[in-house]
Amino acid sequence: MPFLIFIASGIITFTGLKLHQDSKTNSINSIEKFSENSISDEHNTTQNNLTIASLSLFLASIGSVFYIPFLIFASVIGIVYTTTSIWQNSYHSIFKEHQLSWSVVESVAFPWLLLAGNYFLTAFLSWLSWLSKTFTFEFKTLGQDLRRSFFKTFGKLPTIVWLEKNGVELEIPINNLTIGDIVIVNAGEMIPVDGVVVEGNAYINQYLLTGKSQLLAKNSNDQIFASNIVITGRILVKVDKWGSDTAIAKEMYTSSNNFYETG
Repeated sequence: MPFLIFIASGIITFTGLKLHQDSKTNSINSIEKFSENSISDEHNTTQNNLTIASLSLFLASIGSVFYIPFLIFASVIGIVYTTTSIWQNSYHSIFKEHQLSWSVVESVAFPWLLLAGNYFLTAFLSWLSWLSKTFTFEFKTLGQDLRRSFFKTFGKLPTIVWLEKNGVELEIPINNLTIGDIVIVNAGEMIPVDGVVVEGNAYINQYLLTGKSQLLAKNSNDQIFASNIVITGRILVKVDKWGSDTAIAKEMYTSSNNFYETG
């Protein structure tokens, strides 16, 4: 039985590192880097913790099977090192945000398991935790980058808009707009401004802004944003913001400079 545990832990460790490497390679090949410094720092931290957690799992496996106290002690050092950030997140969650999170559960479970002498189980759970965090980071990076790539390719805001003025529809450059103007958006078109619907109704998709593809009904007095796509209907929108002042422009700028948000 101990020998099987040793073999299984070795396979799990190798598989986890292989999956992580494949995920990393696929992400790099699939997306164009932005905000390289901030992403790189967070990625390196996550990768280093996964590596140490994997080594701790390996040492705990050998130490538990052959009862080598030195290896068990070395694995405990690695476990403590990789769980430091978990305790920090737990403290922030309890005393700053006043709410429970998964970090709180982990911060209680790991010390309890160590004190109970369950070194292999603690090392395994620590490794599993960092493996899941690594995958979460990789997929979040991929999803955000794909959305930006999609926006760059398909989601450039219109430079020409239809202006409604005194009952007449005029085609003008978007830079000629002023706050309070009324623009017309038909089915299949992208909304070029932030504003409020003053007439008509439509179903829109906000994927470029929120990353979630779902239809939303918009009617008079509803807030609406640039980059939303009108799927069906026709609406008149009172202009509030356009160009670099729109929510989508600010969102793209902010996230490209500070991509990763903790928690």
